[in-house]
Amino acid sequence: MELSEHPSDKVLSATDKWLKQFDPKSKEDAHHILEGLWVYQRNDTKNEALLKTVLSSPVEHARISAKTVEQFWDQNK
Repeated sequence: MELSEHPSDKVLSATDKWLKQFDPKSKEDAHHILEGLWVYQRNDTKNEALLKTVLSSPVEHARISAKTVEQFWDQNK
């Protein structure tokens, strides 16, 4: 399913529901949570709480990717 073909509000609502199953402290769940952050980025919608969660991820590549999202959002204020 191509998410960009659907209204952002529905995509983000579904993303929030999907994210609830993951533990932010779990290394195994880190990439899934990062994917959720990317969905927000793709929909041009800031989610500061999710960004903070990924910035404190136990997985380095997730933290680095979250920094990139943070810089992108800061540039587009």
